[in-house]
Amino acid sequence: MKRKVIKSIRIKPHNAPVYNIRIADNHNYFANGILVHNCDDPNNAKESEVTRNATNDWLSRVWPSRLNPGGIGVNVLVQQRTHEMDATGFSLSRDENKQIVQVVLPMEFEISRRSETIALASE
Repeated sequence: MKRKVIKSIRIKPHNAPVYNIRIADNHNYFANGILVHNCDDPNNAKESEVTRNATNDWLSRVWPSRLNPGGIGVNVLVQQRTHEMDATGFSLSRDENKQIVQVVLPMEFEISRRSETIALASE
């Protein structure tokens, strides 16, 4: 895998579409020195319990091996929730030390989950 260094990140206003990062046949990439493995929508909304269990087995046995030796790096799981024990539910059920950081984006605005957005200064 080629390594590319991110020199800076700037916030720029735009009206263009946003795309998922895909790097050929390798879903690992470095972002500011952090090895990231992107797992986007591992579950299908219409999948069977057998398929869901196979996905969860992959998450528990294979996905952790994608990090550098010693577990250095970050795994990012992005998905629409499809079942109580989908990839996110399965991962959360195994997170005994509460180390998983969740970003929940509801499909519809929920006043009880209102949060404050802080704009970062751009260069």
